[in-house]
Amino acid sequence: MTDKNDMGTEKEQEKNGTPENCGEEKTEAAPETEAESDKTLTQNAEEMDAMDEPRLREYAKALIDGLTKENEILIKEQAELKKQIEKGNSYLDMLAALKSDFENYRRRTNAQAENSEKEGRLFVIKKLLPVLDTFDRAREMLDEVTMTTFNLIVRQFDKVLADCGVEVIDVLGQPFDPATANAVHSLETDKEEEKNVVLEVYANGYRYGDKVLRYAQVCVGV
Repeated sequence: MTDKNDMGTEKEQEKNGTPENCGEEKTEAAPETEAESDKTLTQNAEEMDAMDEPRLREYAKALIDGLTKENEILIKEQAELKKQIEKGNSYLDMLAALKSDFENYRRRTNAQAENSEKEGRLFVIKKLLPVLDTFDRAREMLDEVTMTTFNLIVRQFDKVLADCGVEVIDVLGQPFDPATANAVHSLETDKEEEKNVVLEVYANGYRYGDKVLRYAQVCVGV
């Protein structure tokens, strides 16, 4: 006698198929599905490529046009920047030239001021030189007591001139030099060592630095 459970199992197997049959059917169906899927994907990709090519071209053209315009803008900006740099450099050159002119002007002004001060000082000093000559002549006529006081005044006067850079040109007993003295008188002498030598000074000569303010008035041996 057939068991009811066995009969139920057989019916269920007939309905669903045996495990072996089911496994074989699934194994045979899988390769077909994968192949069909790959084929479908390939077809879809080709269709998408065919459909997107005009769009890609349009996008590429728009991108190139945009980049071209941006490049043109950059070129214009670079040209404008170059102009501004050149303009700035020209301003710097002008500023350097103005600075140089100002420095030259300042040096000229300072030199003129110093020269004016020097000339003014020399003008006053030259006016005082005759006073010194008077002092020298007065010494010959003063008594000893008065001479002491007078010499103090003369020394103070000489100090003021020395502080101003004025000095007496020492020519007495020196070979005659026309660059520092004028021979207003000559004296014949038998002594060889006195020939062409300053034997007497009538009026002192003075110099200010390298400049002769007044030539000494002298007598020269001949």
